[in-house]
Amino acid sequence: TVFEGVGAFSAGKIDEAAEEFRACLKAQPRSAEASLRLATCEVELGDVAAARARLEKLLAEHPHVTVALVELAKIDLDDGNNERAERLLTDSGVLEPTNDAAQYNLSLVLDRLGRPDEAAKHMARARELQETRRRLHDALDRVNADSADLDARCDAGELWMELDEPQQAASLFAAVLARDPQNARANEG
Repeated sequence: TVFEGVGAFSAGKIDEAAEEFRACLKAQPRSAEASLRLATCEVELGDVAAARARLEKLLAEHPHVTVALVELAKIDLDDGNNERAERLLTDSGVLEPTNDAAQYNLSLVLDRLGRPDEAAKHMARARELQETRRRLHDALDRVNADSADLDARCDAGELWMELDEPQQAASLFAAVLARDPQNARANEG
């Protein structure tokens, strides 16, 4: 299963993870997640050509998989195909403007293309997004530590909104309003 493959990958068992993802693809040949994860394994195992082909096929079938765009752009960046990497990363940024990996890698490619001012802008955005995710993680830790902490829930909801995840935010705000229907922050969220 994908879950077992992720576990193997996390444990550093890349060959085992790749086999799990291949088995997933035999059962579900159009699985975007299994294809993406297998491509990641292939990169780790040094089979970049297979990873590139897998990502290109994945994007032909599922052109809006932002992570696949970023991963393919990283391969292009490593190969010196900077113009294509820029296009892929720009596309991923349009699809998911809050993807810090896309912003970071776009900064790298723009720097290589001799556009340092644009690169600096995207690097600053990547760092801002990473900081927002760190603050979100801290807020969610507070929620998990004390489910009655309505401020932590509001903090997390507001951060989810900053990351353009309104469904995640709505869930947290709804939990606050269930306990405190007059909560101003949750009502504004």
